[in-house]
Amino acid sequence: MYARFWTHVLHDAGLLPFAEPFARLKNQGMLVVRTPHRRSSDPNATEGWVPITSAEASTLPPEEVIFRAAKMSKSLRNVITPDEMVGKYGADSLRLYELFMAPFDQEVEWSEDGINGARRFLGRVWDLVIKWDLAHQSDATITYDTSDDAIRRLRHKTVARVTRDLERFRFNTMVAALMEFANALGERFRGNSWRTPEFAEAIETLVRLLAPASPFMTESLWQHTGGFGRAPRTSFASGAAGDPFDATGPGSIHQQDWPSWEDALAQDETSTVVIQVNGKVRDRFDVPVGTEESDVRSQALTRPRIQELVPDPDGCRYHYVTGRLLNIVTTGTKGH
Repeated sequence: MYARFWTHVLHDAGLLPFAEPFARLKNQGMLVVRTPHRRSSDPNATEGWVPITSAEASTLPPEEVIFRAAKMSKSLRNVITPDEMVGKYGADSLRLYELFMAPFDQEVEWSEDGINGARRFLGRVWDLVIKWDLAHQSDATITYDTSDDAIRRLRHKTVARVTRDLERFRFNTMVAALMEFANALGERFRGNSWRTPEFAEAIETLVRLLAPASPFMTESLWQHTGGFGRAPRTSFASGAAGDPFDATGPGSIHQQDWPSWEDALAQDETSTVVIQVNGKVRDRFDVPVGTEESDVRSQALTRPRIQELVPDPDGCRYHYVTGRLLNIVTTGTKGH
């Protein structure tokens, strides 16, 4: 409301060329926290329970106190301060958790377990990048004579997902995509399947995609790796963090171009087709993307459960939704 008021004032005064401050306004949901409540002593109260401070709750018998979610309030002394959480878990953990905890516009209950989970995830990413960088630098036998098409496709798919989610304010699913990506890379590294150019590119992409959600840790990783080979590396043992503004260094990760993707590589290679018989789900199987309807139908009719329910395939009608659903409508009663 205040933003619109001042924008209108400045516009009417001829100081702004536009009258509205937003093309589209999205408001974040309410952040609530578990708060003690007691029964209301007001006979006219519309709510049977009223929130109280923890100090007041400690003076009451346990059976007279319940805990419910309530808006953070100074009067109730239930406010979780950012400084407290940053001091305990770090700024990046808090930032990542707030992005991941729920859809941007929904009410959500604060949980310290959640922020601890965000910290553990960032710790895994840190360990993965540092261990990969050390192995990459120390292993003189590394040869890039093999490729990893699966990781290459996953990288393009992840860049596309994260970019689209970021643009649509879907921060929780953006973080989920990054977690899936990091887990896949971690499995490859632990399985000693990291000596490919696709893996090296994917590790760098992970750090760059994570930068908006975890700006401090990713900057440290960027400086330590010399921007993944763009400049000399920074040794953590020396105590130097690296200067993002040093002209001889790799620059800041937050000044780099956003990773790009190719639509063809970001598409799934397979899709799951659900088979229905007379509208009821009876089976499902995966087919390569782009498989013709006739081939999907043929594969469906070879499956034992479908053969049992569809004794006369030629007498049936078929309704196909490309790559998603095949509904077989029989003329008899079997399968109903």
